[in-house]
Amino acid sequence: DKLLEFASTRVLKLDQVVQHTKDTLFEKFVDAEPLHKVKMIAFSPKHGAPTPLLRKLATKFRRDISMARVLYKPSEAAYWQSTFQVNSAPAMVLIKDGEPPLVIHGSLGRVELQRILEANQFAMLPTLHALNAPSLGCALGAIYGGTMNKQARVCGAAVLIGRHQSPTSEQAKNRLRSIFGKLSDSKEASGGTAALLASGVASGRLSVAWVDGGVHTSFCAAHVSREIATKLCAPARRRNKKKKNNNSNNNDNKDGNKESDETALVFIQVNPSMQPLPGYKSRWISERSLGSEERVQDWMYTALNDAHLEVTHKAPPALVALSTVPWRDTIKKRMREWIQDLVETAQNVAMDGIMPLVMNMMPLFTLFIMFILPTFLSGNRAGQAAPEEPQQPRRTARMRRTGAQSSQPAAPAETTVPGKQTRAAGHVSASSSGAVLRNGEPVAQVASMSCDARRKKGYLVTLLTGLDGVTEEEEKAHFMIYTEVATRFLKDEAVHFVWVNVKHQPTWKELAVEAEAGKEASVLVWHKSREQYIVVRFSDTNGLMNQIETLLDGSQKAWIHAEMPELK
Repeated sequence: DKLLEFASTRVLKLDQVVQHTKDTLFEKFVDAEPLHKVKMIAFSPKHGAPTPLLRKLATKFRRDISMARVLYKPSEAAYWQSTFQVNSAPAMVLIKDGEPPLVIHGSLGRVELQRILEANQFAMLPTLHALNAPSLGCALGAIYGGTMNKQARVCGAAVLIGRHQSPTSEQAKNRLRSIFGKLSDSKEASGGTAALLASGVASGRLSVAWVDGGVHTSFCAAHVSREIATKLCAPARRRNKKKKNNNSNNNDNKDGNKESDETALVFIQVNPSMQPLPGYKSRWISERSLGSEERVQDWMYTALNDAHLEVTHKAPPALVALSTVPWRDTIKKRMREWIQDLVETAQNVAMDGIMPLVMNMMPLFTLFIMFILPTFLSGNRAGQAAPEEPQQPRRTARMRRTGAQSSQPAAPAETTVPGKQTRAAGHVSASSSGAVLRNGEPVAQVASMSCDARRKKGYLVTLLTGLDGVTEEEEKAHFMIYTEVATRFLKDEAVHFVWVNVKHQPTWKELAVEAEAGKEASVLVWHKSREQYIVVRFSDTNGLMNQIETLLDGSQKAWIHAEMPELK
């Protein structure tokens, strides 16, 4: 088993399939995995390592399906029967967003198991993102899969744009699931528009999907009107900020509800004969205005066959990849696992091979230590000459060389302050060259924001310069206080200090306006994940230092969720 495990993990590079219990299955797998992924649970009657077939399939479908194992115990039969309708093992359960679990009992071969996973790779209403877009029908596949020039037939895709966990969006998603489920069943889709749409679904010409407008902001803004986009396509950090304001002010609740209740249905059409390639057309409508399922079907049929849709797109808008894992993290994880397995293998070899040999040779070692070794040592001491006195000049020279080295640490690099004039602030001053000095010596190095700074571990304290409404004198005073605090945290690896000139970084300027960073002296402190931040306002050195120490203690809770802007 250990040899098979080592070959599957280190040689074949297959993904691991973790085994869970009834206490950890929902907390660490079902609820922890991304919502857009299908979850597969394999129930096994025997305890042991996962089969190479299961690990191979987990590796192949890792982008869209997450897999886990459960040891089926007769004592837990009632629990699994009430939870998933599983009454025996082996069994397989497939969980999709918004759909009842699919349960399959019995042993499955490689071909049959792969066929089932391919048929259930996506939910009935899949979440559209950058990685799965080429696989969601011929329209989205042609646009995002690079096969637009090879497209020879009219294709369409109905994409619902809503908000994550919004009640109105959930209702619209359930309505679209019901429609697509009926169109996928030839018995229920009989006659009229439904039969024509059902043929499009069967041939792959028609597909459906949904996106979160707050995540895929570019896709959302490209397909709806500007008025709707301000509510439906606002980034996540704006929604969180509004939500925070709504909790503190009841008068703003109406605006928050209005924003969360907005949904739009977009129809994307690829028609090679009626538009230049590459390119596509689209039409959108408020999903609530359609009402019944029949009206939604009629609208989709009209959009699919209408050669004169309103909006023409020359290039597809960007989508966000929801399932990406940084390659550095993957390499580090695999290196750690490989070292652990190597150590365990060495320990097993030592215990199984070397230890018996040592035990067999123990009598010979005992005789050697008792009789031969003492005789050898006594003879060596008798013939050994008196040790020479150490050479004083060499020791003195070595001591001289050591003492000649300066015991003073090298001074940090100079830090330039925005501006050219000199201004004193306490015992910190700015020289005519722009360097920040304390008692005539340069202080901590506060670098400008860079890609290397973004990748540093720990909190990232960011001072924004070049803000509108802030004078040059005020900016220099803020920078001196900021540098003084950075000097006190010079040896602390848990926090780093940088500055950004927003005049050259439009995305940072937008964030500064949103955070109201220009009203008074303030900095943005980014969390270690770089996906949330907090605004810290200060008036003096001690105030800023105390607030940063509070963050390092972990007592700060009011983080604003937002991704750190990219550098231009």
